[in-house]
Amino acid sequence: MPADFERTWCVFELAMWCHEYRSSLDEKLFLVSTEWEHFANPFKSRRVTEAELEPLRSFQLDNLRTFKPSDRADVIAAIEKRWGSEAAFEEFVRAELPIVLAECRERYYGLLPRIAGDVLEKTIEG
Repeated sequence: MPADFERTWCVFELAMWCHEYRSSLDEKLFLVSTEWEHFANPFKSRRVTEAELEPLRSFQLDNLRTFKPSDRADVIAAIEKRWGSEAAFEEFVRAELPIVLAECRERYYGLLPRIAGDVLEKTIEG
């Protein structure tokens, strides 16, 4: 996931989605990192690591990569239209996206009890 936080369009699209649907993200967004242990691993940690949070907490638009120079201009224009300024967008990414990532990790590691409960319920019903 950290590599995705270095790509202009990836960060912009994630931020737009979170900005639009913040109140109902658990129904609409489920981020998972390939670096996270399997959700059934008994030794897993539900906590997001500092290494995972660092790219978001230190986020700066100037550090992002794009495939084409015109991509950057398009994203900056969209950011200014939606957030009013690059600084406001950067603050949103630094403040809100770490929370979203932590919530997604919490939900990911809550899958096993939920799945087990669903299986048990269906077994009893049927």
